[in-house]
Amino acid sequence: MTHVVIIGAYGSAGAAVAGELAEEPGIELTLIDDGEPGGGLCILRGCMPSKEVLSAGAHRFQARHDDRLVGDVPEVDLERTVERKDDHTLGWAGHRRAGIEELAERDDVRFVHDTARFVDPHTVRAGGEEFDADYVVVATGSSVNVPDVPGIDEVDFMTSADVLDATDFPDSGIVMGFGYIGMEMVPYLAEAGGMELTVVEHDDRPIDEADPEFGDAALELYRDHWDLEIPTNCHERRLEATDDGGVRLTVEFEDGGADGPTRESYEADQLFCFTGRRPTVEGLGLDNTEIAVEGE
Repeated sequence: MTHVVIIGAYGSAGAAVAGELAEEPGIELTLIDDGEPGGGLCILRGCMPSKEVLSAGAHRFQARHDDRLVGDVPEVDLERTVERKDDHTLGWAGHRRAGIEELAERDDVRFVHDTARFVDPHTVRAGGEEFDADYVVVATGSSVNVPDVPGIDEVDFMTSADVLDATDFPDSGIVMGFGYIGMEMVPYLAEAGGMELTVVEHDDRPIDEADPEFGDAALELYRDHWDLEIPTNCHERRLEATDDGGVRLTVEFEDGGADGPTRESYEADQLFCFTGRRPTVEGLGLDNTEIAVEGE
C-alpha cells in the first residue's frame, strides 16, 4: 500500500489530486486542510468570486456603450453584488467540502481538519498525530505578494480579496500592479466604484510578455474608457500616509534626463496592491525537507 498525504485538500489542485488517486488501487490517502469554512482559494477568494463581482462592472460598461439603450446609466449596487457573490461562493465551497468528506468515507481515505507541518521529508504532523508518507502533495495555494516598497508598513492598502468584499470605495486610488490581477480590478474600481485612479506601470505597456501590439491596444483602451492616469516606465520608491488619511506614492522614471532619474509623487485616498501572488508555504516546516520553493 502506497501512502500519499495531501496538504491543502480543499483547494482545486488538492481536490483534483485526491479525486484521481482515490480511484487508484493500492493507494492510502490522508487529506489535510485547515480551511474555515474551507473550499479553496479559487472558490472563496479567487477566480469564482472575482467573476461574480467583476461582471457587475462589465454590465454597466456595456450599458454605457450600447447606443440601443437610452436613459440614465444604472449604478452598481455594491452591497447586493457582494451579497450575491458570498451566497454563490459559499454554496460552491460547500459542494467542494462535501466532495472531500465523501472521499473520506472510503476505507483507505482519511480527512484531518487541521494545519499540517513537516517533521521530516516523509512525515507530516496534523491533528495531534504524525503521518508517515511515501509521497506528500503540497497544494496550499498562494498569498498576496506584498512588495518591499519603503513605507508600505505605514499605510493601509487593499488587495484584490479586499476589493471583492468592499461595499463602498473612496473617490480616488493608486494602483500598484498592472498585471493580470490589476487589469481585471482597475475597470471594476473605475466603473462600479466610480474612482479616479493612478495606475503604475513598470514597462512601456501592461502584459509585457504578450506581443507589444496587444499591450499598446490595452493601454489605449483603458485610458480612453476610464478616468485613469497611467505613468509608464517607472518604479515605486516611497509610500507615505498623508495628513488627511490618504496615501502618497513617489515613483522614479527610467528615462530621466542628463541630471539622472526624475521622480514624481501621486496622492489619492486609497492604495491598492495588485502585485501578484507567491506560494503559501509559511508554517509548513519546509526547513525539515529538501523542498526548494521558487517564486517567493
